[in-house]
Amino acid sequence: MSDAITQSIRGDIDRISSGIEKHITAQIFENRYNLHPRQIKQVAREEVEAGLRFFSDHDPVALVDWGRRRAREGVNQETALHTAREIRDAALAQMENLDASSLAEVLGEIDTFVSLYLAGFAEEVKTQILTEQEHMRIALSTSLQERKRELYIKNQAINTSNEAVLIADCSGKATYVNPAFCELSGFSDCASLIGIDIADLSERTTRTLVAELQETGEWRGEIRGKRFDESLYPAELVASLIRGPADEPLGIMTIWRDITLRKENEMRIIQGQKMDALGELAGGISHDFNNILAAITGFAELVLMEESLAPQFRSDIRQIKIAADRGADLTNQLRLFTRQEAAKLEPQNLNEIMSETITLIVRTFPKDVQIDERLDPSLWLCWANRTQVSQIIMNLCVNARDAMEKSAHKRLAIETRNVNVDAAMAQSILNARTGHHVLISVSDTGIGICPEDLPRVYEPFFTTKGTRKGTGLGLAVVYGIIQGHQGFIDVSSSPEEGARFDVYLPAALDERGTPSTVAKTQDLPIGKGTILVADDETQILSIMERALHRAGFTVYSAHDGEEAVALFQEKNAELDAVILDINMPAMNGTECLTHLKRINPDVRVVVMTGQTIDMTADTLYSLGAKRILNKPVNLIDLVNAVNSAIEN
Repeated sequence: MSDAITQSIRGDIDRISSGIEKHITAQIFENRYNLHPRQIKQVAREEVEAGLRFFSDHDPVALVDWGRRRAREGVNQETALHTAREIRDAALAQMENLDASSLAEVLGEIDTFVSLYLAGFAEEVKTQILTEQEHMRIALSTSLQERKRELYIKNQAINTSNEAVLIADCSGKATYVNPAFCELSGFSDCASLIGIDIADLSERTTRTLVAELQETGEWRGEIRGKRFDESLYPAELVASLIRGPADEPLGIMTIWRDITLRKENEMRIIQGQKMDALGELAGGISHDFNNILAAITGFAELVLMEESLAPQFRSDIRQIKIAADRGADLTNQLRLFTRQEAAKLEPQNLNEIMSETITLIVRTFPKDVQIDERLDPSLWLCWANRTQVSQIIMNLCVNARDAMEKSAHKRLAIETRNVNVDAAMAQSILNARTGHHVLISVSDTGIGICPEDLPRVYEPFFTTKGTRKGTGLGLAVVYGIIQGHQGFIDVSSSPEEGARFDVYLPAALDERGTPSTVAKTQDLPIGKGTILVADDETQILSIMERALHRAGFTVYSAHDGEEAVALFQEKNAELDAVILDINMPAMNGTECLTHLKRINPDVRVVVMTGQTIDMTADTLYSLGAKRILNKPVNLIDLVNAVNSAIEN
């Protein structure tokens, strides 16, 4: 029967091949062929030849492999069934005259062909499905591993971040916090924060925050955070809305930053700017007040020099002079605060100054004040003015004494030691500088300073001692002196726990200096020469004219800079020196000095001012000034300065 089947198929091979080809072409997009489309005709022919080989050789293994091959090449199930039907129908077409027995045999062989062909095809498809499933499983497993690793990394990043992170649901209830947030808020563990409302962790209500997030999607600003112990701290809060795939809100992501240090630094900067502004104001006041005092003290000195003055008048004038001197001391303190009083700094051993001052304190302070003295014997030398450092110590100790007036146990501790200020320490103290410093520390067991008063302790005229118990200039003067020494000061205090002031002055390593004293005579020195005096204050000009005449000078006077330049051009040949006030109308002292130097480069000029600062002094010296005197000027110092300028 096989020969008959083969002969039947071979006789109709072109039609069978064409039918298979048409079906394959129709199913081109459903089949996943590895062959080029031009080979479809060959594929159809090969299908028919495979059937012929089976009916000739009866090799079931070869037919099963052929079915597998077609499956591997991308033939789909419908194409495989169509191929089997085409070959079956062609085989049966010529078998109409067969008896029942022969027809049954033919049908059996055809069924075997179809079964083996489709069995091979089905086995390969199953294998491919299993292979693809394995590939998908591996791909899915790999994707899940990568996703798990990505989530782990993100989770670790949040958990180990220094940023405090809190995630909440849309109602504001915490669903996750990282350890940094737990530490910031003062809770013992993260679990105890789950479910807590954001409103319980800050002064900002959750409803307001959520409402703003719904509108803008994010919020950034400063709030006051609340810790577990109910204490508040300044915080910067960054919040954003977490949205789902359909843009629906899922929760709130918040990042909290403790900005306490930043706020403290901002306050230090503001305090420094305020102190500078107060310094400018106080400097202007001291300048005008100095001109008034110069007139009072000058005329008083001249009157007291008159031998014919009646005793009762001499006593009254002396009281006027004493009151004016007190006013001058007040302006000197203001100038110290504003750093307008330039002081000569020399290498000093602060222990010597401390010992002298402590001796005075022991004699003058109440006996119930226990003085604890701790002076470092290996203390470095430091750049300082002996008198001004003594004033620092005395002012701090007097404040400590007054603060302990009602204390049961009165203890005043005075300490010196060497300190190397590093960057971290410098950042925490106003105007601090790094490097080697000598520390003076004064602490007491008094009433302390309340937090709201701490930022104001160095302001001039600020005092908590009450009426008639203090001028409010003590710490302002201390602050000004320290600034003039290129140092800095720090205070720490709490109510009823005393106060501690730490003064840092730059160390002068491996250098020693000897402080000098200048003896002053009580009468005017003798002078000789011709002087031009320029000052816009008539009273001061009159005083200087009389004093210089009394000392033996010939004097010409001018009321402003322009008049001084004109007079200098006329009298240049006979003038030995010029005295200039730095603040004059029409032409100030600096401009006048420049014009005088152009007329005569060798002119000797003494400058007077009530507002000297280091930059102005440097400028004046560079322009050729021989001496600079601060108002109010002692007349003896004035004559000595003029004599020194002429002699040099």
